[in-house]
Amino acid sequence: MGYWFKSHILNKKIMKNKIILILLSVCLLSSCSDSFLDRNSLSGLSGGDFWTTQENAILGINTLYHSNREYTSGNGAGITNPAVFIGVTEFGMLDDFTDISYHSLNHQMVTGTMAASNAFFLNFWGILYKGIYRANTALRYIPDIEMDKDIKDRCIGEAKFFRSYFYFKLWDLYGGVPIYDYAMSPDEAYKPRNTEREVYEFIVRDMTDAYALLPANYTGTDVGRATKWAALAM
Repeated sequence: MGYWFKSHILNKKIMKNKIILILLSVCLLSSCSDSFLDRNSLSGLSGGDFWTTQENAILGINTLYHSNREYTSGNGAGITNPAVFIGVTEFGMLDDFTDISYHSLNHQMVTGTMAASNAFFLNFWGILYKGIYRANTALRYIPDIEMDKDIKDRCIGEAKFFRSYFYFKLWDLYGGVPIYDYAMSPDEAYKPRNTEREVYEFIVRDMTDAYALLPANYTGTDVGRATKWAALAM
């Protein structure tokens, strides 16, 4: 009888503890809010965390110069010799019509025989749109940053300049392309092409804005950045 009584009491305690644990779990689950679950990344900065200071705004704009270097170096198309790349991208300055040596790529371009899968076209599409995404991200956040007005205008002007420049290169290579004036998500990467005219007008608007915002010249370590005269030349 004593054994049965002790066992009964023990089972009741176990059952009671289980009920308490279940109730606590329900309370914890029901108290979880969206704000608790929506946590910032612990391994990297989000856009809202990065674009908060003048220093970071300038760093963000500097990535546009890197995108341009990635394009003009030729490495994105698998071309490691800069002289060859210049001959390919600025066809007309070198021998475009003789199917010899490294100029064979020029020959394919001017005769319309280059395949769409060729690295020259395939890779540069991604490189140029990456630059456009960076410019759009800068244009989204920089206007709200508390910073020196002249520097802010310059940064916005640089973002407009490079977005226009990258679209000009896309327009030159592909004609009509999708226009994104915001930092799109991967789900929006299959937007239909805009017409050649629409792309051209977008380029002109951005470059006109850049001309109004960019300084005429720079000093010190800023020499080499985009100026209003570069925008006017475009």
